[in-house]
Amino acid sequence: MSTISEIKKSILADDVIDDVEAKQLRVLLYAEGKIDKEEAELLFALNNAVLGKDNHHSWETLFIEAIRSSLLKIKLHQAKLTMKKKNGFSLKYKAMESWPKQKRLC
Repeated sequence: MSTISEIKKSILADDVIDDVEAKQLRVLLYAEGKIDKEEAELLFALNNAVLGKDNHHSWETLFIEAIRSSLLKIKLHQAKLTMKKKNGFSLKYKAMESWPKQKRLC
């Protein structure tokens, strides 16, 4: 099996993504089950290099699916952070409400 850098070199050598390269990219990119930022940047770089060329149709499908997956992962992560912040704040606020009222000393 080729590495991503080997496939990238092969693609940039002829500026076209064929069926075999698209399949190899799909297998390597989804090996971890997600597309990270560096992989998304690689996809954009490859797409810019082969834009308007006679690429295999599976490249366009892979590009769109992988970028969509990457963006959804980012949005999901942001949503989880937002929920943690909201829940953390509300739990803290509720805990403060349950504190006994303090008498004023002054």
